[in-house]
Amino acid sequence: MPSKRILIITSGSSIRNSLLKWMIQYWRESGHNVELVSDINTSWNADIALLHFDATDVPLTYINFVRKFPIAINGRAKNISKTFFSNQIIKKNSDYYGMVIVKTVANAGGLPELHAENYPKIRKKFIKFIGRITSSGKLQNKYIESFLWRKVRVLDASNYPMYLSPQHVPNGVWHNRRMVVEKYLPEQTDDGRYRLRHWYFFGDMEFSRTLISSEPIVKWIRMNDGEKHQSRKEWVGKKSSKDCQIPKAVREVRKKLGLDYGRIDWALHHGKPVVYDVNKTPFGFGEISVTAEYALKNEVIREFSQGINYFI
Repeated sequence: MPSKRILIITSGSSIRNSLLKWMIQYWRESGHNVELVSDINTSWNADIALLHFDATDVPLTYINFVRKFPIAINGRAKNISKTFFSNQIIKKNSDYYGMVIVKTVANAGGLPELHAENYPKIRKKFIKFIGRITSSGKLQNKYIESFLWRKVRVLDASNYPMYLSPQHVPNGVWHNRRMVVEKYLPEQTDDGRYRLRHWYFFGDMEFSRTLISSEPIVKWIRMNDGEKHQSRKEWVGKKSSKDCQIPKAVREVRKKLGLDYGRIDWALHHGKPVVYDVNKTPFGFGEISVTAEYALKNEVIREFSQGINYFI
């Protein structure tokens, strides 16, 4: 295959911990010329442009810039707000009475947007503190709690607050446009633990992995050593393919958001697929560091990186 000029357009943040870092390595080994840029006010020449912008709602200037190139990967993926894809969002006067979870409309707890703001460090720390103290449930005065919830901008995405029902949600949450209240619809194993499924896709290549935890919000950082060990073992024999047996409802979310590359977090709640989150700048599995597993990881991503051929 003739070598291609691939331009990676970023938001200026490092790709050090991203899956894309590994893919770039393999593209260069294959003879492609890959360049990373964040300056869109300069003229660039490339056969392929890939938008790797860590923001929930990508500025239109970046969308228009990437669409100028012959091939624009993720050039249609402008907004991945939860209000665009979540079917679990409920309103204040909903007749739903089950457990609920409060999340930010923005991806990753709203932190990428906060980091992009040109605020002094002390102000950013204060904004994070307001999110932590308000969502902790430790405030004794419900009126103060409700007032502060109206001001919350960011949350810890690994510890979103959960409530027994919509009726238990502080009133201020419902008046905060940065927040959504979702039905909490987990997938559980036979022994009562919680399962989260990750679907990675790039062009026509894809692979999946699962995380299982005793914690109701499944995140690597909250898993115990035994659960992490099981997750690492899953990599043995892992392959990238062109069909991971992903339910149609989950694939429809990718199509709706215009994603050429990314990851969708989902689960099966009583046999029905539920999409929890969408990411167009997925991480690169830094938690897998054992030598043999490290090699397997590389092989999976080497195959996955060949999704670039879908666009050529």
